Amino acid sequence: MNEFIEWCNLNQGFVSAILALTSIVLSVVAILVSIRVAKLPFRKKIAVAFYTNLGVGASAGIQFYSIEATNIGNRVIKVNFVGIGYKEGGRWMKCYNKANPNPSNVMLDINETVDTQYSISDVNQMMSERTLYAIAVDIEGKVYKRRIK
Repeated sequence: MNEFIEWCNLNQGFVSAILALTSIVLSVVAILVSIRVAKLPFRKKIAVAFYTNLGVGASAGIQFYSIEATNIGNRVIKVNFVGIGYKEGGRWMKCYNKANPNPSNVMLDINETVDTQYSISDVNQMMSERTLYAIAVDIEGKVYKRRIK
């Protein structure tokens, strides 16, 4: 231990350089953590769910797929499209439903949900041709997706 202390006393420049480098690294880490924490209240995220509804009771025999988008972020999000889509040529193509129009330009508050339904036969026909996704597209064009199996 005495040898290390003696070496540090003889090489003051080297020890100062190590301490300076350590303080710079810790400062950068502190700045990055501060920026990340500051962004948390403005986080934008949508959860997309896909499920099958089989009619019961008065609606027995009516079967459809339901696509649901829920705002799980920390701010209000405006949604342009909720439904089924597929990727073609690097772009997202949307499948609109004539029988049940897709919600458009809907403001989703925190923990609010919007959904739309598609006929099972229509979706099964589309699935035979390509891979389908349950998607939600926000006003900024970000696509939130979940693969339909």
